[in-house]
Amino acid sequence: MSFNEKLPEWLAPGTEPPESKKVSGWAPADKPPADYFNWLFHRAYLVLKELQQNAYDKRDPLSIDDVEIGERTIDDTKAATSNIGLIGTLLNGLANMVKSITGETSWRTKPVKTIKQLDSERARLTGDTFTGDVKIDAGLTIRLKVKKSGKDSNGKFTTVEWRRKKDNTLFMRSVLSSPDINGNYQTDTWSIYNAAGTTVIETVTWPLTYDVDGDFVESS
Repeated sequence: MSFNEKLPEWLAPGTEPPESKKVSGWAPADKPPADYFNWLFHRAYLVLKELQQNAYDKRDPLSIDDVEIGERTIDDTKAATSNIGLIGTLLNGLANMVKSITGETSWRTKPVKTIKQLDSERARLTGDTFTGDVKIDAGLTIRLKVKKSGKDSNGKFTTVEWRRKKDNTLFMRSVLSSPDINGNYQTDTWSIYNAAGTTVIETVTWPLTYDVDGDFVESS
């Protein structure tokens, strides 16, 4: 902070008076040595200088700028433990939280994607349409059990059901239909059911293609 008055600079250190003189003070006939006054003026100067250098500003704290606050070194390994604390402690907690959100090793490292980008790219459970290939995680496959039925004269099962292991509710049913003269089915119809396994919520029909040997090659 700045001051209007100039310090009364006095650099001569002088000589400190003895304790007895400090107690008794000056007598009417005393003629104090000049160095006693030098000591007094020098000490007064040093004390006033110290007060100016360490004085708090009486202005609104919000008006104090960064230079007056001084530099701080952030330690992003220190997690926040309270909403109240010294500015360095609070900054450490914020940096630690930023690092935990980004998953990076430092709070200063820019994340691969922003939260806004991730939100725009995520697939919602309802209302979204998948335009590319969809891979079902192996974990889901483990939680489903398969049941085949409707075997035809050629030994092919025409119906396959996927049921949830935890409650045996129907997840999806696949039905082959429209066989040609060779017994090759031309259509595979998928019926996807709701969580209770009682109502069809989506139906997908796949035309099936075979090669000259009658072996299945593609569903499209």
